[in-house]
Amino acid sequence: MYCSPRPKNVTFAALFSRVLKAAGRDSLVIVGDFNDHSTLRGYVRDEKRWRTLAELASTLGLTLHTDPAHPKRVGNSITRDTCPDLAFTKNNRHADCANTEETLGSDHRILNTTVTTKPMQ
Repeated sequence: MYCSPRPKNVTFAALFSRVLKAAGRDSLVIVGDFNDHSTLRGYVRDEKRWRTLAELASTLGLTLHTDPAHPKRVGNSITRDTCPDLAFTKNNRHADCANTEETLGSDHRILNTTVTTKPMQ
């Protein structure tokens, strides 16, 4: 998913609740560019959007797999390397999100999100 940085009062509660309901007990992966600034992920300050998203993820039992030690967005002479791209999972004990360090010409590096599920019956 992509969320523009412009609207400041964005909430993901309704969307996340719908996808959690649809997934039920099945494995769920939510990935996207949330544009939610947090000092934990390289930004200068925490924004309300991040605090709201972090609280929602905690309340819903989502696991965040983004590693701030490997920023996803490449900074430049006036901005830092940051992590706007996040990967959350639910109902999956074996999930990983790795930064490939490949950009393909973008200012965002490609993420490889891997989940292990039960065999289909």
